[in-house]
Amino acid sequence: MKKIVVTLIFIIGFLNINLFAQTGEFENEAFYRVEIHLNSASIHDLIEMGVSIDHVHNNHKSNTIIAELAGAELALMKENSVYFEVLVEDVSQWYVSRMQKDLQSFDLNKAMKNAPENFQLGSMGGHKTFEEVVEALDQMYELFPDLITEKFSIGESIEGREIWAVWIGTELEEEEKPQALYTSLTHAREPNSMMAVIYYMWWLLENYETDNTATFIVDNRHLAFIPVLNPDGYEFNRVNNPNGGGMHRKNRRPVGSWRQGVDLNRNFGPFQFWDHPNGGSDATNPNSDVYRGAEPFSEPETDALRSFVYANDFRTAFNYHTFSNLLIYPYGALQRVTVDHHILEGYAIEMTQYNNYVYGTDDETVGYSTRGNSDDWMYGLEAGNPRDRMNIIAFTPEVGSWSDYFWPPPSRIIPLSEENLHPNILLALYAGPDLMYSSDMVPEPDVLILEAGAENHVSFTFGELYNYGRYEIKPQLTLISDNDDFFISFDTVDIPAIEADTTFSGITDSFIIEPDASMQDGEEVTVILKMSAPWLDISPEWEYTFTVQGSATAHRDDEIAQKFNLKQNYPNPFNPTTLIRFTLPEHNHVTLDVFDITGRKVQNLVNDALPSGQHSVSFDAAHLASGVYIYRLQAGSYTLTRKMTLTK
Repeated sequence: MKKIVVTLIFIIGFLNINLFAQTGEFENEAFYRVEIHLNSASIHDLIEMGVSIDHVHNNHKSNTIIAELAGAELALMKENSVYFEVLVEDVSQWYVSRMQKDLQSFDLNKAMKNAPENFQLGSMGGHKTFEEVVEALDQMYELFPDLITEKFSIGESIEGREIWAVWIGTELEEEEKPQALYTSLTHAREPNSMMAVIYYMWWLLENYETDNTATFIVDNRHLAFIPVLNPDGYEFNRVNNPNGGGMHRKNRRPVGSWRQGVDLNRNFGPFQFWDHPNGGSDATNPNSDVYRGAEPFSEPETDALRSFVYANDFRTAFNYHTFSNLLIYPYGALQRVTVDHHILEGYAIEMTQYNNYVYGTDDETVGYSTRGNSDDWMYGLEAGNPRDRMNIIAFTPEVGSWSDYFWPPPSRIIPLSEENLHPNILLALYAGPDLMYSSDMVPEPDVLILEAGAENHVSFTFGELYNYGRYEIKPQLTLISDNDDFFISFDTVDIPAIEADTTFSGITDSFIIEPDASMQDGEEVTVILKMSAPWLDISPEWEYTFTVQGSATAHRDDEIAQKFNLKQNYPNPFNPTTLIRFTLPEHNHVTLDVFDITGRKVQNLVNDALPSGQHSVSFDAAHLASGVYIYRLQAGSYTLTRKMTLTK
């Protein structure tokens, strides 16, 4: 009999004769899980009739979608002869039952084995309440006051609740560093978005100085976190569904006859996005779950976030949502990719390497357009409207699969948080400079044979160095040798700044290498060329072998005797000691003095008769302040001076 019924339903659907799986009345604010047959209405048709198509599961084989919709939307479909089947009549209760059943078999100790020590599940079906989030922020500051700020408010919600934020990083007050932003719980029924963010925050704090990546991020980035952007909607769910499963999505602006509020992720600007004619929000019906509000940023929550973003310089952002195992990027409104698509897609490929989320624009992922979403506004309009051209590389991670839904069971909270740790790390790294180059790309020196007892100028030709990050790279090259006779008097060269998404290739300025005249002809010396830059997570090194070409040993004494030479101190800059070397052509009384930049003598290093040949003196400047100093060598009628820099 069951087989016959299924066959009949298929035939009826095929003939496009509409049949309703449920003929009873639906409660406006109750939520149902339904399977909608698209042979009776397309997704576009559903949007046009006022059904909030958001987070739908497509079954292409049966030409159906599964969605969780309010009773009023089911009534709309019934009125418009759309065929659907009710799979779950009370979604909130279904969530609670699943969570309670999961808790009976869930081994919390086992799940917490690799989680941050201070990360804890919450009291609302394993998810933290708004109050518990605030407590977690306070605890973070209490335990790690040097790494995280005390919570501060970026503004108040429509009902007067504070929207709390914190910064994580070092030197937060003293130094500007590349910034990244993490927000969550824009939609009140998506708590695992917040849990994934809290998990990451604890990971950063607890792993500082023990994990190289966490340490680098905290030391070289400033990260802002807003765990609950929609506190009113989230509290509404807690009050009405204290065990979890609440399905309210919007804020709590008192509009609409039921299910009041504005969808905050349809309320962002600029106006061209918010008002784009793609049907990606509801323009007039405040009862709709995707009601966009009266105008862009009409809501205090989105307005507060706008002000916070304007006040800072975020280069990357995650605006966390749930669910669908997706990583979505702009544009949602314009139904096309951006001019920076290669960056967005490149980052997304790296970010989804382990969690295998599907990435792309709204049309490429969820299959429909949106308008007024946060990512579009943060990225901005490519031409015109410069005030709203934020140029932030922004993504929406949709955490959780179609077996998790909006309220995943407690046993899934930690795995879902863990699978987003890798993209969270990358988002922070990409906010700053990020160097990409071919592993077999070795800068080529213009010479490899150097003359002993002379100044040799050496420059390097580079292949392409690509700045994959969102902050300029200001690279510095340093040439290093551990051979004291292989003196590099000019050992540091600056490469021109490499802007975000640009490449550098060419020849650097020259290093100056002075092999000692006493070195053997044909002697080989290994040197290291090292690149470094502020906030850069890698410092590539290349190794070279230089050959010294010098006079025969029998003639060296004659060469030395003919010279009176004061060499550049090494290292330079230095802190606090450096070596000063000089050559005397004959026995003479010598003075070597150090002066500050005003000409005041600060120390005498030599005041004695010395034989001809090479000499070296160590200078300890521990008692002096940072700055430029002059050292002067006098021997008979000869005087030589050089500058050196003390950096503390």
